[in-house]
Formats: sequence, C-alpha cells, structure tokens
Amino acid sequence: MAALSEWFKANTLSLNIDKTSYMLFCASDARCVPQHSFELFIESFKVKRVESCKFLGVYLDEKMTWKTHIEQITSKMSKTIVYFLELSIFYLNIYYVL
Repeated sequence: MAALSEWFKANTLSLNIDKTSYMLFCASDARCVPQHSFELFIESFKVKRVESCKFLGVYLDEKMTWKTHIEQITSKMSKTIVYFLELSIFYLNIYYVL
C-alpha cells in the first residue's frame, strides 16, 4: 500500500478514504475470508470492506453472483411500474371527467 500512496503523491492525486472500499472475491460455493481476519490500511486510515458495490452501473458482490444486481434492478423496475400505474389512473380519471 505504500507504493500506492507514493504513486498518488507523485501524480499529485488524492484518495478520498470515505469513498474508498475494498471487496474480496471468491467463488460462490467457496468460503470467503471471515469479516475480521483481513484489514486494509492506507496511511493509517482503515479502508472499509463491503460485500457488494456498484461499478459502471453493474452491482458486483463478493460471491460473484448476480443476486445483488437483480435485486437492485427489480426494485427500480417495481417503483417505475407503480409510477406509471398511478399516472395512468390519473389520466383515466381526467378522461372520464371530460
């Protein structure tokens, strides 16, 4: 991690630790490393470990399954469907009033 810190300094870049996280990938049928057995520090700041994250619009999880991505897309779709349903009911009410 020291080399990473040096690279950031050499290129006059900064790393936002609050927005930085890491994830350990493993096969879906294998046991992943336990939560507290691995910690990552950058210049004495602890980097948080996450089980899933959004990268380029795709939700990735540590077991390399599509479960998190499908749940997120399903949630967005159901909200949109409810919105269109309410919108259609509103316009049908206006149509019958006229």
